[in-house]
Amino acid sequence: MNVLLIARHFPPLVSGGARRPYLLALALEALGAEVRVVAPGLPPGVKGVVAPLLHAPPLEQADAPPVPAPPPTLSARLRDLARSWLLWPDAEIRWVRRAVRAAGSLEGFRPDWILTTSPPESIHCAGPALRRRHQARWVADLRDEWLARPFRAELSHPWRRMVEGVIARRLLVRADLIIGVDAVVAREARRLAPGRPIEVLAQFAAPPPPPVDLGPGGVHVLYTGSVSLSDPACGIEPLCAAIAATVRRRSDLVFHFVGRLTPEERAALRATGAGDAVRLHGPRPYDETRAMQAAADGFLVTAAPDATAIPGKVYEYRAVGAPIIAVGEGPWRAIGGYDPGDAADRLSSLAKRRPGERDGPVADTPEDAARRLLAMMRAVVRG
Repeated sequence: MNVLLIARHFPPLVSGGARRPYLLALALEALGAEVRVVAPGLPPGVKGVVAPLLHAPPLEQADAPPVPAPPPTLSARLRDLARSWLLWPDAEIRWVRRAVRAAGSLEGFRPDWILTTSPPESIHCAGPALRRRHQARWVADLRDEWLARPFRAELSHPWRRMVEGVIARRLLVRADLIIGVDAVVAREARRLAPGRPIEVLAQFAAPPPPPVDLGPGGVHVLYTGSVSLSDPACGIEPLCAAIAATVRRRSDLVFHFVGRLTPEERAALRATGAGDAVRLHGPRPYDETRAMQAAADGFLVTAAPDATAIPGKVYEYRAVGAPIIAVGEGPWRAIGGYDPGDAADRLSSLAKRRPGERDGPVADTPEDAARRLLAMMRAVVRG
């Protein structure tokens, strides 16, 4: 089976959204599929073509003092407004068009399936175009709800949401298969594309690599990924409160934050009173992040109060097997099956993890997910 995967988030770019398509591409190849990827960048060992970004996202210095961003100029605000209202379904449609053109340079490769994986939602505009060009089938992979709980501010306008609803319906009803990361996403997809084959393909994680040395200190607690940069409704305050309460009880915990944080979030963490016990590493490559996870004695997870999904990094935490401590409130706590106890109490009793010691459920592997996806595709072909 030949699969053409279109992904806006893919290594070597550092992004939480890069994990799923990257691991799925490798696993499909390992199971005998021929996979080609169109993405803003490609790591060694992945076949495909690069559709570059016009402006690559900058990486902040992890230990640099937080510098407030300069206020946007009037012209910059007008450009942002124009992009948000003139580019549909979102501003990334410009990259999607470049990706469709770039896919045309894949000589000698005829896909049986096109796989588009969001975010952004505009990625799925590539599906019908490539499906028609190659006379292939198309599977749309949805990792977030499109309309019900959008991350984009412009979707707070009812008129914008109504028009995007029309776009989503017209797109998704043309998909041969739709997959969502959980039942919540799949439920919205069924409303948008009634009658289409819709399945759940949950998140997954590869086994962790050998651990790295996290440096001096007793018990190491890790948080990977962003906070408000991943979900504008998610705040750093519950994490800061849990850390501040914990360091008043014990002094041997070290809190590592690996990922892109805003200057305000970095300043808030430094203001917890934890001193050198809070270490801000900034964004790190995927393999390095996984090695740091493998060395952790515990993990922190938080989400917006109204979040309904389990963050993808939790599956990486589960693959390691260290305790996962939830911080904050919301329905996501019950969905993820986290311990309902107070975060500071759990942190205060956290012990050094012994080699091989596990806590909690085991995550599916990428090969597990790839086998299920291939089975779904074959079922569609059989009719």
